[in-house]
Amino acid sequence: MEFSGHVHAVGEGVTLKPGQPVIGVVNPRRQAGGAHTQYVCVPAGQVASVPEGTDLVAAATVPMNALTAMLSLELTGLKAGELLLVTGGAGMLGGSVLQLAKQAGIRAATNASETDAELVRSLGAETVLPRSEGLSEAFKAAYGGEADGLIDGALIGDHVSHLVKPGGVAVALRKSNPVTDSRLKCTYVSVLDAMARPEMVAAVGEHIAKGSLAGRVAPDGVVPFSEAQAAFTTAEKNTARGRVVLRFAD
Repeated sequence: MEFSGHVHAVGEGVTLKPGQPVIGVVNPRRQAGGAHTQYVCVPAGQVASVPEGTDLVAAATVPMNALTAMLSLELTGLKAGELLLVTGGAGMLGGSVLQLAKQAGIRAATNASETDAELVRSLGAETVLPRSEGLSEAFKAAYGGEADGLIDGALIGDHVSHLVKPGGVAVALRKSNPVTDSRLKCTYVSVLDAMARPEMVAAVGEHIAKGSLAGRVAPDGVVPFSEAQAAFTTAEKNTARGRVVLRFAD
């Protein structure tokens, strides 16, 4: 769904120039296929420029989760000073939410393992909660009240939704894993909706340029396309705090 590289050619009226470094997104279910190809053709609104010298391998790990995080935060409607509960803060989506929430002045609490506690704090978590057992008790001890909204990156929404105040927004990542708490305004996010908004795609490029959304590549996670099967095997293990990137010839 996400890619980075250099512009090869442009259509009429497109302001991007050949040779310009870019990031972009593509619907992998379209007839023409997704991003696992040396050349990908997409509408200009699905591409954003990044500065010369940008680490394009790292940049390729940003767009999908950044767009999902941006749209999720928009759906919550939270403002600076309000409290957001994020599940799965050490994941790529949760980490993107934490970074963006901090920049917006939104306070964020997240659950994480002890080994990931330092990581999520560096990404912007105000409070690190236990990953599972003791999560609710730790949240109540830290805040004595309820969160203003929930973004469920770990797909455990119904187990933690009681920590959100009545009327708060709970955002699920998949329609197949909804948050069903009737006290809340429950919705789900689709990255395809964000992909259709050129201003959001452009904002991802701006974040990469400023360094306000960091890419994360898994250790030994850059794999030539000729070894794509090994790349998928590595990704499916889901043990690294980073993405696996397929690389084509420069």
